[in-house]
Amino acid sequence: RYQLEAARRRRGTAPVRSMREFSVLTAEEIKAKRAREGLAHLKPTTASSAHSAAYAAANAVDGNPATYWSSTFADPAWIAVDLGEARQLSHVRIIWETAYSKEFVVQVSNDGQTWTDVFTEADGKGGVSEIKFTPMMARHVRIHCTRRGTQWGHAIRELQVFE
Repeated sequence: RYQLEAARRRRGTAPVRSMREFSVLTAEEIKAKRAREGLAHLKPTTASSAHSAAYAAANAVDGNPATYWSSTFADPAWIAVDLGEARQLSHVRIIWETAYSKEFVVQVSNDGQTWTDVFTEADGKGGVSEIKFTPMMARHVRIHCTRRGTQWGHAIRELQVFE
């Protein structure tokens, strides 16, 4: 762990100081962190809708189980994450809020426009969905929710994507 202190000086005024802490991780530490948090952690997300600003798509990849994404109270809905580069993907974990999807499809894409179905759920129960599929290269992952399991929206506490 390191601390970086910077000061901005302007003639005739007191310096403005800023201090930041950061860590330099080894390749092994980065690999362990990805295995724990998944590849979607803090990556850009989009969604078809959000119940309100408090339930934004970014909440599903923030690593905080107290926050979550929720669609409006309608079918269908989707949430997608851009991993930033194509990766070999084989596993998705969805941690649902009480409002979950009864029917949904996990899709992958290289361009965020053309999607390939890798898993279809016709009788979801909520809780945690551990989804494993044949490894494939993709940059984007989308959960396309087609039927709600409750009267509320489709809601995901955490969406994790793994190699």
